[in-house]
Amino acid sequence: MRSVERLKRRFYNPDKGWRDGTQLYMDLVRKYVHGRGRVLDIGAGSGRGFSHGLKGSVGEVVGLDPDEGIMANVELDRAVVGIVEDIPFADGGFDAAVSSFALEHIDNAGAAAREIYRILKPGGVFVFRTPNLWHYATLAARITPQWFHNGVANWARGLDRTAPEPYHTRYRCNTVRRIKSRFGNAGFSVACLKRIEPEPAYLQFSAAAFLLGVAYERLVNHVGLLSAFRVTILGVLQK
Repeated sequence: MRSVERLKRRFYNPDKGWRDGTQLYMDLVRKYVHGRGRVLDIGAGSGRGFSHGLKGSVGEVVGLDPDEGIMANVELDRAVVGIVEDIPFADGGFDAAVSSFALEHIDNAGAAAREIYRILKPGGVFVFRTPNLWHYATLAARITPQWFHNGVANWARGLDRTAPEPYHTRYRCNTVRRIKSRFGNAGFSVACLKRIEPEPAYLQFSAAAFLLGVAYERLVNHVGLLSAFRVTILGVLQK
């Protein structure tokens, strides 16, 4: 792993201006969500590994997740066990909603879009990131069984054994076209929708694999016609 760390410092050094995928996502969160009133964090989880860090910068952060582990999330003002296809809150009760790598896990994208639209106030925003179906990592995940994800995904990303296992994925709404269709039909307009290719996080298990990922990243980031094959979709949708 030391050689991979050296390669990361060489190609993705923040001191030289590199901004990773989480930083680019959080730029949107800060721009569109900070300072708002009530915010729904969809798929908030236990807070281990990632948090939107909104507690204290908005009026109230309410977390929603089907896993009871959400009850241990100290980054939330309130935690609720539930699914996004049937959000247990009244109409127009939230100023914004956020979702970090959760859309890929839902079964019914149309129902989820309608529910998110329903609980937002007029002018409310939904800020999210989700994997792009047409990226090599997502395609590999789609065709492999869950036991393989559990055994390999965290190792490939260089995470330790205490990291939580990946959740089951569905990929019902993981292309720009499907997002526009499902959320547009629900009533949303697009404020921002783009694909990004950050550092090759899934290829950290060897220096050779990581270098291949660097070559791929450079290619899809510098050739506009290949933007459809970038790994992450970032979006801001408005009611």
